[in-house]
Amino acid sequence: YDDVAEPEGNVVRVVKDGRYGLVDATRGEIVPCRFDYITEFDENGFAEVWNNGFTGHVSIHGHVDLEENLLKNAEGRSYFEGGDVTPIQDLLEYDPESVIGYLLLGEWGYRNNHYAEAYQAYDMAFELAEEQGKQKLASSSKTRRNIAYDKAHGVEYESEPSFLGILSELVDKTMEIRSSIHEIKHGT
Repeated sequence: YDDVAEPEGNVVRVVKDGRYGLVDATRGEIVPCRFDYITEFDENGFAEVWNNGFTGHVSIHGHVDLEENLLKNAEGRSYFEGGDVTPIQDLLEYDPESVIGYLLLGEWGYRNNHYAEAYQAYDMAFELAEEQGKQKLASSSKTRRNIAYDKAHGVEYESEPSFLGILSELVDKTMEIRSSIHEIKHGT
């Protein structure tokens, strides 16, 4: 580490390459050195963390609520058509190497018919997942990425029948069969 602060209980704030983290004397590094700044802990065992213009808290045990809150907000937006993309952008601004952030952005683009942005976000997620050894995290999105790429380049897919459409066809066929059975029984 480039710098080590005075211990606060068993926890020490450390700096490496200008980024702050936390080390516990018994457990080792509990918060990687990736924050712009971490304040001293208050009497309740919490410190503020600052990163890329965002502020949150970290407990003396290493739990960072900032990341959790940004992720919850981003996940809540990615699955709704027409939803605001800002929480996902905030997550990516906070952590530009977030595989989950790019997967959520890809999902948002896909659901909102922004196919070029969707496949580019998926590609970034796959690249980061490869670098970080998190390929399993991104593997389930490959089909959506390929569909988004095709749609962005004008490939049309036959629309899949909806559940109500299939149910309607089933009811129609059932009525036809019932009518035929009725005609057979009555000799008409």
